Amino acid sequence: MAATSPSVVLDGLRKILGSSEHHWVLQADFHRRYQQLGESINDFQQALRLLGRRAFPTLDANALNTRVLEQLVAGVRDPQTRKALLRDRPPTLEKALALARKVSNVRPLSKSELVGYSYETQCVNSLWDKLFIENGVLFYRDSKQYPKRVVLLLSMVDDAVKRIHVELGHSGMHKTK
Repeated sequence: MAATSPSVVLDGLRKILGSSEHHWVLQADFHRRYQQLGESINDFQQALRLLGRRAFPTLDANALNTRVLEQLVAGVRDPQTRKALLRDRPPTLEKALALARKVSNVRPLSKSELVGYSYETQCVNSLWDKLFIENGVLFYRDSKQYPKRVVLLLSMVDDAVKRIHVELGHSGMHKTK
């Protein structure tokens, strides 16, 4: 029988027993892990989950999900997504991911993404941070001291006026006299 070198034996043991790094080093890496530029929320969560399994090998699945959820909220790159996660405090990782996907998919388009869109669309996009939806209606508000205003694209004004007229009739006819 051939003799086996100590380095081969140690490599074999590392494969069986796991990483040669100390858990506290991996835990520090886990807590320093932030979403990278261009990294999707799904990829970020997956990276946290993989790192978490190595950093916290004794945690059960629920406890690990809680750790991943905490670091996901702390490390998400987009401030609007983080704000929504902190505001809504989703109880599970799955709900946090759903909320993050919803929020991160709603963002203003970049100038390069707007190429070919109408002037109206470009105007609405430029007001992105002052727009909000309330009861299914898009509103614009410059600041809290000004009233909110309904936003309609020029091409939709006629249809909206006709629909309101049909639904309300002439109920306001005598208010103008």
